[in-house]
Amino acid sequence: MPGIAPEKRLELITTAAKHKRPIRITYHGENPCDPNAGTTRVIEVHNVQASEAGNIVLDAYCHLCKKIERFSRDKITAHRALRGRFHGPQPKVSPFFTLYKRVAVTEFTRPITAHPTASGIISRAITGMAHGDRLVDLFGPRETYPRRRLAITTTELLREVREQIATANQTGPAADAIRFRSVFGDPRTYPPRPTAATADDHLAAVRSAIRASDARRDMHADFRAVFGNPDTYPGRVKRTAPTAEDHLATARTGIAIGAAFRRTGAELAARERAITAQFRRLNAELAALKAAWTGEAA
Repeated sequence: MPGIAPEKRLELITTAAKHKRPIRITYHGENPCDPNAGTTRVIEVHNVQASEAGNIVLDAYCHLCKKIERFSRDKITAHRALRGRFHGPQPKVSPFFTLYKRVAVTEFTRPITAHPTASGIISRAITGMAHGDRLVDLFGPRETYPRRRLAITTTELLREVREQIATANQTGPAADAIRFRSVFGDPRTYPPRPTAATADDHLAAVRSAIRASDARRDMHADFRAVFGNPDTYPGRVKRTAPTAEDHLATARTGIAIGAAFRRTGAELAARERAITAQFRRLNAELAALKAAWTGEAA
């Protein structure tokens, strides 16, 4: 059944497992069997649980590779329940699959059932020990792994604390203070920093500001004594708010300027017309002279 939701697919797979029916699946993922075996296989589901990463995985007997492998639900893109019954090897008890039921959406991130049996726990432990043996074969005994040595006696604990204190003294605030003093000197020799101002301090500041203002006024008086009143300097116009008379004077000035421009334009136009008439007369005279000279030459 391709094209269905993963939740519905898991429900159908668990229903088929409940009736011990094999399932043909299309699996697009890392092939747990032969890499050249293709994507289609027949499995018999014995266990469904959530992995540490939160994915739903199926432990099932694969007819292709003749052993129990682990398949990810999200990598199954199609499935179909087949007729017949399980005929592969079956565990006596499935640790997390002893009770078959419909799967709710809220159970997808935890094991399908929370009712493991003693035999199921023992089976899971045996499987874990076998996995541990494979790790030992691959990486060697764990006693050979490099370990972090921990202080276990009082003397070792005190030695470790002293080392930490020495390191802190070399890199901590105390060491920074020593380096600061070597560059800038003892902070006690710095100029005193002003403290919080009192009422007397505020009064003293006000008196100082008044004295500074008086000094500025005295400076202005000295300036006037030498250079006179700035309002009397030549070329300086004291700007005031324009009045109605100012606006009328400005308008009259503009009108006079416009009339002067119009008069000048009329004079220029008359002069242009006179020059044009004179130019035409000269052209006529030149044409007459040219005709007379042509007749005489003939």
